[in-house]
Parts: sequence; structure tokens; C-alpha cells
Amino acid sequence: MIKLIIESLKYANGETENLRIAQGKYKLPTTLKEGYKTLKQEIKWH
Repeated sequence: MIKLIIESLKYANGETENLRIAQGKYKLPTTLKEGYKTLKQEIKWH
């Protein structure tokens, strides 16, 4: 059941704050590529 929920997070667009947190809103990027991806997501969510 939990595995199904975690896999479904890939397809969610972050409609709610809880989904954004579950998708890694507060994760610190370790590479430049991750930082760019995080920035794009943050702009999309606003």
C-alpha cells in the first residue's frame, strides 16, 4: 500500500502543500542539476 502511494507521487503535480512536502520541497540540492530542477518546480508551484 505504501509502495503504491510513493510511486503515485511521481505523477502528482503538487496541488497541495502536503504533496509538495512529500515530493521533497525542503530537500537541499546536492548538484547543480538538482538545484535547477528544484528552482523550476518552485517557480511552477507559485
